[in-house]
Amino acid sequence: VTLSTGQIIGGCYQLASLIGQGGMGLVYRASHITLGRTCALKFLAPSMVSRTSWQLFQKEAQIISSLNHPTICHIYDLGIHASSLPFYAMDYLAGRTVDQVITDDGPLSVGATVEIAIKVAEGLSYAHRRAVVHKDIKPANIMLVPNDQGNIDVKLLDFGIAQLSETRSTDSTAMSDEVVGSAAYMSPEQFTDGQVDLRSDIYS
Repeated sequence: VTLSTGQIIGGCYQLASLIGQGGMGLVYRASHITLGRTCALKFLAPSMVSRTSWQLFQKEAQIISSLNHPTICHIYDLGIHASSLPFYAMDYLAGRTVDQVITDDGPLSVGATVEIAIKVAEGLSYAHRRAVVHKDIKPANIMLVPNDQGNIDVKLLDFGIAQLSETRSTDSTAMSDEVVGSAAYMSPEQFTDGQVDLRSDIYS
C-alpha cells in the first residue's frame, strides 16, 4: 500500500502533504472533503504492520480519545485504509516541537522553560488521574502552537507507548515487557523493566 498527496482515505479524507515520520508511523496533513476541516492523519508505517503493532496502534488511539484536556490532541476517527493500513484522524497542529525550537533558535529562556514545564505538568497530571502513563516525555513530543489570542498553546504528542496503569487495566501483551522509550529521557525503571508509573513521566 502506498500513500500520496491527493489520495482519498476512508472515503472522506484527502491527503495534502506529509508532515511527519517516525519509527512506527507517518503523519499527513489532510482535509475532510465534506466538512472542509483540516486535520492530521496518522498511519502505522507499512513496514511495521503486524497483529501486535495494530493492537498497539488501536490502544494508542483509544487512550488519546479517552482524554479531554487542552494539552492533549483530540482523536475523532479510526480506520484501516485499503483493508491493510491502520490510521486515525486527529487535530492538525500548526507549530513546532520544543526540540525543533531549540535546534532552530537555541536554548529557551528560563521563563519560557518554566512556563512550558507547568503546562506539560498540567497535562500529565490530568492523564495520571485517569491512570494513563505517557512513557515518552521528551522535547520532540512537546509541541508549541500559536493560538488566536497571540499566545502559545502547549500540546503533548505521541502517546504511542503510553500504558494504562494496573488500576485501569490488567491486560498484558507481548510488548508490555519490552524496554521502550527514548534513552536520553527514560527513567531508570524503564531500563530495568521495573514498575513504571506516573513518577517515570515526572522524571522525564
